[in-house]
Amino acid sequence: DFFDVERHPEIRFVSDRVVQTADGRYTVHGQFTLLGVTNPLSFDVILNNTGQTRGGAPMAGFTAHGTLDRTDYGMTYGAPLVGTEIGFRIEIEASARTHH
Repeated sequence: DFFDVERHPEIRFVSDRVVQTADGRYTVHGQFTLLGVTNPLSFDVILNNTGQTRGGAPMAGFTAHGTLDRTDYGMTYGAPLVGTEIGFRIEIEASARTHH
């Protein structure tokens, strides 16, 4: 009910640029959609490590973290008595596809 998934089954982030802020650190900028409302959102990303998969494909690990105000997306239940700032952390391990 809180996310009204029947009417809004998808939460989406579409990046439009990545800015390197330091060695192995980036800020990702884009558009975040929640409950059918889209707003700009930026968050920090750290490159944790790079390497290769067992098959030899390049891979990298990242940690992303940031915050958003849920009321900016119409999620006003309980506000302001219930906190409105949502913190998030995303762990990503990505690799290139290998073709055999």
